[in-house]
Amino acid sequence: MKKAVLAALVAAASFQAVGSEYVNDGWYIGADVIGTTFEADGIDSSPSATSGAIAVGYDFKLSDSVVLGIEAEYADYGKFDFDLPEGFIDGSLSVDKVSYDFRALSLYLKPKFFIGNSPVYVGALAGVGMYHATVDVPVNYSVSYAFDSTTTVRAEDQNETEFVCGLEAGYAFNSHLLLNVGYRMVNFKEFEHDTWYAGLDYKF
Repeated sequence: MKKAVLAALVAAASFQAVGSEYVNDGWYIGADVIGTTFEADGIDSSPSATSGAIAVGYDFKLSDSVVLGIEAEYADYGKFDFDLPEGFIDGSLSVDKVSYDFRALSLYLKPKFFIGNSPVYVGALAGVGMYHATVDVPVNYSVSYAFDSTTTVRAEDQNETEFVCGLEAGYAFNSHLLLNVGYRMVNFKEFEHDTWYAGLDYKF
């Protein structure tokens, strides 16, 4: 009986140590799989893509259960084709979509609150993202009164800096490896951008 009680206490202590062990200062790197959906004003289509992101950050211990991360992230969001409602036709030319290839460099503040002494945390995300979009316009042109040829025109690239916010939850396997899942959103001048992500962080 005493051995069973002792074993239970040891197991409980080990479980509690996981959370407190992770709540400390330190550098980390991370990699995420991201799924993104864009919506544009006046356009019915909501294109989506799955891609990836990498990050580097530093955690500051604020208390026994709270850390504040400062993180820099580079994300390649992928290519998104926005269908025009009825296309645009001008003589022998027609345009029925515009393609955007989005990338971003972002800086986040990421507070994490570990629940009790468990390895589970909930957190938030806030920061700024510097977004770059390469814009391509596939133009269809007619030969003998039929739109049977296409050429791609590179439009002027777009840059925009916007506020980013989101929520995150995660699980610390040990003092080095952390699983995270989350959601973040951005409102651009012409788009609304929603991203779900899941990944791993490695803390040194």
